[in-house]
Amino acid sequence: MIEGAREVSRAASADVEFESVLVGDKAAPSEIELAAVLNRRGALRYEVGEAAMGKVSGRAHAAAIIGIAHSPTFGLDALALSDVPLLLIADAIEKPGNVGAMIRSADGAGADAVIFSDPATDLVNPNVIRASQGAVFSGTVGAESGENVAGWLTAREIPVVAATAEAPTLLWEFDFTGPIAIVIGSEHAGLSAPWRGVPRIAIPMRGHSDSLNAATAAALLLYESVRQRR
Repeated sequence: MIEGAREVSRAASADVEFESVLVGDKAAPSEIELAAVLNRRGALRYEVGEAAMGKVSGRAHAAAIIGIAHSPTFGLDALALSDVPLLLIADAIEKPGNVGAMIRSADGAGADAVIFSDPATDLVNPNVIRASQGAVFSGTVGAESGENVAGWLTAREIPVVAATAEAPTLLWEFDFTGPIAIVIGSEHAGLSAPWRGVPRIAIPMRGHSDSLNAATAAALLLYESVRQRR
């Protein structure tokens, strides 16, 4: 279920296959036209009253357009990498909000891809779609088992570094200018087996907390990479 004009539009631009589209009473002309585009592509179009739209919606305030689509695949072989790839590896991240925020940050930073290693959340969970602002459909998202992701990186000779709460090297002391895959582990369990032996870097913590939210840590590391590559 893809809710909201921005998210539906981005999925449509990525050629996601829609089965149906629901249009509410308060749909704007642009949303009505978006529904018409999907209808011409084969999606069934339904005009839905406000009360019924509220029951379908997963939001506190229902959007005026909701699409029902077939889930895309998130295979690694479809990912297109640059000559100096920047990758985010999200290891067993559980919370849909964090998953979506990590995708959104990777998209904003211009990373080649964000790859979910042993994903613990459905990548098309409505909260993932919303938190990513539809960037989950950008074609830069992959998912596989941790062992397969590690093997995929090794085959492409992409170095790996993992963020941990304690490490001898701080994020701004590490060289991100070459090809790199940055691993962020689960807040609950930390790094899983395929990533425990890789080099580590830390984000300094000055207060009482001993670590940052996973999505926040990912954003800091991605944008430090962007800063160094300027």
